[in-house]
Amino acid sequence: MPDAIVARSESAWKADIISRRKLTYTTPLDPNLGCPRHVRSASGIVTCGDGWLVVQDDANFLAKVSATTVAPVPLPLRNGFRLFDKATGGKKNKWDLEAITSIDGAFYAFGSGSTPNREVVLRVTGDLANPEVQIRDAADWYGTLSTWLAGAELNIEGVNPWGGQLWVAQRGNGAPTAVDALWSFAVADFLSWFEGGKPPEISSATTVDLGKVDGVRLTMTDLTSSANERFFVAAAEDSPDAVQDGPVVGAAIGILDAENSRWTRIYEEGKPSLDKFEGIAQDSDDPALFWLVTDADDPDVAADLCSVRFTRT
Repeated sequence: MPDAIVARSESAWKADIISRRKLTYTTPLDPNLGCPRHVRSASGIVTCGDGWLVVQDDANFLAKVSATTVAPVPLPLRNGFRLFDKATGGKKNKWDLEAITSIDGAFYAFGSGSTPNREVVLRVTGDLANPEVQIRDAADWYGTLSTWLAGAELNIEGVNPWGGQLWVAQRGNGAPTAVDALWSFAVADFLSWFEGGKPPEISSATTVDLGKVDGVRLTMTDLTSSANERFFVAAAEDSPDAVQDGPVVGAAIGILDAENSRWTRIYEEGKPSLDKFEGIAQDSDDPALFWLVTDADDPDVAADLCSVRFTRT
């Protein structure tokens, strides 16, 4: 593997949670769809109109979030299931949708690739009240990533278009051999592949080393970007592998730059946050404000939408 991007902690930077909101659905729920009362295990967020679209890793629903409302957007059943946990018995069937992004007005949700069932990309288009969802078996594309990792566990957690490239973040939590990585693909090649073409070739690839928080490796959980910068959110989760969860000892937000990647821990009311933030989106009006979503790893706990003030001096 090539030399890593190595990121360092930047003591002059600050990241503070300034608001927190439980993502409980505010619209009437169709009982035939089996939608829970709240967003759970939020795993990615992307700007959508004047709000956001949130993806969940253990429920086949997107959530359309505005300043005052939260509405479910149902995705297709997977082997008869829309909820994937021990209670439903459907966990082995889940797509494990861990990332969401927007390209040319369409939304793309990505499975983690951590098992063969999870090698899938969904495209969501049209009116979100009744969207069209296309499902792409992505074993060939995920196979390209697995080959590059040379035996390390695959666990895709962030995808973001920037500079004509689609940037893909690998989260290397868990096993000692796991690594964080960052790949890029030409957006045009990715779109051609989704329509049935050959898998896009990797444009660039590198491992990413974020260091540790309290002795636990810090690993990327999502990506976003502005016109000139790439941002990431990360968690220090003491988990045994890419599938099982573990305690979180810290969270961070930072900049991904080949020459000068840096990060700072996220705080709330003066104390380090122990949330597992799995999604990040920059505010459309305030470049220092970011919107993050949490995954509590508990289907009975609603995900939070948090606003974070990221100050760099």
